[in-house]
Amino acid sequence: MPEADYNDRLADLDHHLVTCFDPDLGRAVLVETFNGRRNYCYSYLCADVDAEKFERETASRFPAEPLTWEVRDDPDWQFIKGYAREFGF
Repeated sequence: MPEADYNDRLADLDHHLVTCFDPDLGRAVLVETFNGRRNYCYSYLCADVDAEKFERETASRFPAEPLTWEVRDDPDWQFIKGYAREFGF
């Protein structure tokens, strides 16, 4: 399990990632901790959202965090639907 200090250190970043989008433009659907480390925040964004701009602004706001990004098309939300089935949500 993650340490309390680790979670506390990431609280501002977590909050940013789950609240930064206008609900009509994007939504964070999953923040995941794996092997004791925060590894994933999955979000769905409208096609007209400038994801690269968001990435640059977030990296600038949280320069101490080693952030990496991956963007994929998933118009039918298959990833999160499969995750929910796999883990019984």
